[in-house]
Parts: sequence; structure tokens; C-alpha cells
Amino acid sequence: MRPEGGSMLGMSRTVVNGKTPFFEFLQIKRDGEDLVYVARPQGKEPTPFKLVKLNESAAVFENLQHDFPQRIAYERQVDGSLVATLEGEDKGKPKRVDFPMQRVKCD
Repeated sequence: MRPEGGSMLGMSRTVVNGKTPFFEFLQIKRDGEDLVYVARPQGKEPTPFKLVKLNESAAVFENLQHDFPQRIAYERQVDGSLVATLEGEDKGKPKRVDFPMQRVKCD
């Protein structure tokens, strides 16, 4: 959702064979002087990630104490699409997961 009332809200769900094995509620909000990305996967307790980089095409949020991911990045591509990237260590090994997104018209 577009920014309003001091926050942005979003959600994600994965549908496989007509079932939803994963969903997540998302929020970007002010926390004092900081912008914070708050993730609630599967409706669990919220996990905050502080904004550490922002420019015209990218936003990067970090929580180095979190298990995985420690970093969440969004980058607008030249063609107008968006790539969300989850990065960090998972069980002691580097891990990266990219989620390419394309704007579509909602019904």
C-alpha cells in the first residue's frame, strides 16, 4: 500500500496446489529517527529491520541479530520491475534468495 498515516503496509502469500503454505504481513514505519521494516511471517512475533541504505533505486534494511535473513533489500530495475533480496547466514553458511516482481493490474 502507498504510504499513509506514517506507515506502509504490505502482505505476501505463496499458493501451491490451491493451498497457502506461507504468508507474511509487512510494515515500514518510523521508530524515532529511524525507518524500520517489520516482518511478521506466518503471523509470528514482529521482527524489525532498520533502514541502513536508501537511494533512488534501492532500500536496504538490516537486523544482524536475526537468524535469517539479516538483510532485506529492494531494488528497482531499469525496466521498472522490482527485486526483493533476502541475505545473510543460515546455519553458518551464506544464503541469498531473490524475489523478482513485476507490477500487474489487480482485479
